[in-house]
Amino acid sequence: MTRPISLSGRRCGGVLIALHIGNEVIRQGFVAMLSSAPTRYEIAPCESLDGWPSRCPENLPRVVILACDGDRTNDIEDIAKRFGGFGSKVLLLLTRSDGSLFDSAARVPTDGFLVLDQLTTEVLDESLQKVISGDVVIPPSIAGHLLAQMRDGQGQPRMMLPELTPREEQALQLLVGGLSNKQIATRLRISQHGAKRLVANLLAKLNCKNRTMAVATALQYKLVEQDATKDA
Repeated sequence: MTRPISLSGRRCGGVLIALHIGNEVIRQGFVAMLSSAPTRYEIAPCESLDGWPSRCPENLPRVVILACDGDRTNDIEDIAKRFGGFGSKVLLLLTRSDGSLFDSAARVPTDGFLVLDQLTTEVLDESLQKVISGDVVIPPSIAGHLLAQMRDGQGQPRMMLPELTPREEQALQLLVGGLSNKQIATRLRISQHGAKRLVANLLAKLNCKNRTMAVATALQYKLVEQDATKDA
């Protein structure tokens, strides 16, 4: 198996990132951005994903970035489930910013999204740090698409989903607003442990594996008010 390598070809002890990006031009662009980012990153070669994580669980990447162009979505979904099951964070890279691509990729269990034509070194580094910290990463264009679906009546009736307590509704509103567990705890004046437990209860009730899916579900099924998300 090919060993993970650093940007310089030597192990450097940085944050290990796996790139599953078939387009070599796009992949090299990611390598260039990661090499100039403030955070120190170590990049695993794309082909090493074939043996991970079952054959090398002691050397898992902290984050796996999967490119999605609308094709082979089933394969991407399988990879996301495989790494997510072992504790790696998964970011889905959308190669186009149109809503149809997001709709086709929405079933992939992911911890956040990146949009290729909106990426800079700073945005990529910030997104990686957010997802490593447990926050959801949803670019404004994707959030806008979800809100537009809700506004246009494409969401499903609320009665189809489990009943939420008032406290859970408050937490969900803040979650959709992009707040971390620490920020939710501050807003609701509870402990961070309490906020973490509250978010976990939300994920269980909504049958969502991660925060990104919970946000998408909340917007799709009209569990939050559109105007309120702007003020969260």
